[in-house]
Amino acid sequence: MKMMLQELQNAIEVKKSSKEELEILLENVSAALENKTKELEKVLKDQEKIISTKTEELRKALDLAQEANKAKTSFLATMSHEIRTPMNGVLGMISLLLDTPLNEEQQSFARIVESSAKTLLEIINDILDISKLEAGKVTLEIIPFMIKDLIESVRVLTQELAGKKKLVFKIEIDPEIPSTLLGDPTRLRQVVLNLVTNAIKFTEKGCITISVKKHNEFDDRFGIRFEVIDTGIGISKKNQTKLFAQFSQVDSSITRKYGGSGLGLAICRNLVTLMNGEIGYESEEGKGSRFWFTSVFGKLDVAHKQKGNYVDEFDMQPQHLKILVAEDNEVNQLVIKTMLTKMGHDVTIAHNGLEAFNQVQNNVYDLVLMDMQMPVMDGLEATKQVRKLNGDVRRVPIIALTANAMQGDREKCLEAGMNGYLSKPINKEELIAILSQC
Repeated sequence: MKMMLQELQNAIEVKKSSKEELEILLENVSAALENKTKELEKVLKDQEKIISTKTEELRKALDLAQEANKAKTSFLATMSHEIRTPMNGVLGMISLLLDTPLNEEQQSFARIVESSAKTLLEIINDILDISKLEAGKVTLEIIPFMIKDLIESVRVLTQELAGKKKLVFKIEIDPEIPSTLLGDPTRLRQVVLNLVTNAIKFTEKGCITISVKKHNEFDDRFGIRFEVIDTGIGISKKNQTKLFAQFSQVDSSITRKYGGSGLGLAICRNLVTLMNGEIGYESEEGKGSRFWFTSVFGKLDVAHKQKGNYVDEFDMQPQHLKILVAEDNEVNQLVIKTMLTKMGHDVTIAHNGLEAFNQVQNNVYDLVLMDMQMPVMDGLEATKQVRKLNGDVRRVPIIALTANAMQGDREKCLEAGMNGYLSKPINKEELIAILSQC
């Protein structure tokens, strides 16, 4: 019995010892968990600080990027105005000079100056276009246009360049394509003209072909495939990857020989994408190239045509007009006044917006050409004031005549009450088209 009690006591002691060990173990585990929790809380706080710091850095970086973009847009707008204003004087005066009696040598010199000025303007336009496209600030207008007339205008614009190289120029238009379509003729012409100009530039002999074919057709839309084919130098396989890249030409020797900004094809690609199309090419070095793109246009229904919404503005001849030109730059005053006077119009000059506003109140004009940026009162404010006048005078047609060419400038003009937008340097054909509508 004594032995049994001893064994029972030993067992109790063992249990008591195990319990104490278990309690100690639990205390240790609890302490370890508490330490881990504190460590995790510290890590979490540190991470929150890092995330907060990174978030603030990203916010500041975003603010800086937005400010930089605003500064870039402002800089481009300023450069556009500052460069286009003297360019208008250069090209305008050359145009007027070429209309005067010159001997053969003088004509040659003047043509070279004109060509150089136009090349410079093309580079300026490319830089502005690619900036607007990158920012997603180019929108398409949907208006009626005649596809044959558009292609013919490209031929006319490039015939002198092709003629110098004695290149044969071919135009092939699918008879299934409707004569009139709905789309953006300005942007379409820009793409075709760019491809044709490139084809002529890189072709020394042979021919240039513009092919316009039916691509597909829907109930209210018509798809077209445009091709520009040349017999020029072609593009090697290794250099084809550089096509459509900004500021890139296939090699430096081409840049030296043929010039250019390297932006043309990049602009074409972006514009074709904007027109819901695709662009591509086939080329073999030494055998020429075939550049193609597709686009979809709206169909011009009969009702739309009968309403008279489509007018071929170049079929109309401008009448004798009394025109007020609001322009503060003396060279540009001389250019536009001489152009208009030679067309048979009466021209009055206003040197700022306030003077133009006063002239409109006191005289009857058929048209006002209004610069946007002028001292005393700018063109937008002057237009707004004219539209507030009583009587017929407030309805006088006002066309923006400006060196600004950035996205939103046209919309600002229309919102101010202007009837149209004519950018500098002044294109004589565009000016005639504007006058024809008065």
